[in-house]
Amino acid sequence: MFWLVRDAIRKKAIVMQILDGEPRKDKTMLMSPETFVSDLRELRDRYRELANAPPIEDIVRFPDKKTCERLMGLNRIYRGRIAHLTLLNLAKLNDIQDALKETDGLHKIWNLAHSLQCTGFSIPFYRRTLKKLRELLGDEAYYAGTMPPALPLWRFQWIER
Repeated sequence: MFWLVRDAIRKKAIVMQILDGEPRKDKTMLMSPETFVSDLRELRDRYRELANAPPIEDIVRFPDKKTCERLMGLNRIYRGRIAHLTLLNLAKLNDIQDALKETDGLHKIWNLAHSLQCTGFSIPFYRRTLKKLRELLGDEAYYAGTMPPALPLWRFQWIER
């Protein structure tokens, strides 16, 4: 009887994207009668947590892994140069710290997009990541698949010749 109930719950949980279809990613979930009750609690908690999370299919809205890696690398180089300025220009320390915070915030967004393009994670992990990304980008940018620049370009000055 356990196996019949388990299979029905497992199928429904996979359709609801709260359980991965690959058993190796949710290795022990719903595999034993002894842990059945705790597994059901875990699935209920996932359901609640992911109720408003975007579906896994939204991953295609965002840049590929290589693009994310290149832009995150550029972000870290820029951050290093800005951090170096804290030693050289104490008069502008507040502005420099603001630029560092903005740069780190942009890195966080790009890192989330990068995580979406990495393989080997479970469906609930990807959905949690999509949910965080939507919170950081806002609905309009998220659903348009619009990423912010990797660097705080608004801090750059244009020099006219």
